[in-house]
Amino acid sequence: MQEQENRAARQLLAARDGFSTLALPDVGYLRLLNRQVRIADTGAHTAARRVTVGVGEPLASVARAQHGVARAFILAGFLNYFGEPIRAFIEAHEQCSLAPPAGGLGELAR
Repeated sequence: MQEQENRAARQLLAARDGFSTLALPDVGYLRLLNRQVRIADTGAHTAARRVTVGVGEPLASVARAQHGVARAFILAGFLNYFGEPIRAFIEAHEQCSLAPPAGGLGELAR
């Protein structure tokens, strides 16, 4: 277990500038953004220094969000494709069943 964590630490430290994706134990895939930043001389040091700043986001939540969006588009497409014919059928059925007889209401009494 410790060896896996050591390997993950080496991967994080060796990540290049910009975006990269790492597979880490206990986290899964991690999207990482690294940037080198120049820190000006503060008086204690004789020259400016460069440091690397990194932020990461587990991709599991991103994958769940993408699946949710895909399901919403599938449902919208299904409703768009099948919803209109079903609505038209129901509307036509209601018009036929609510229409008065051709001879007027007197035809019903006979």
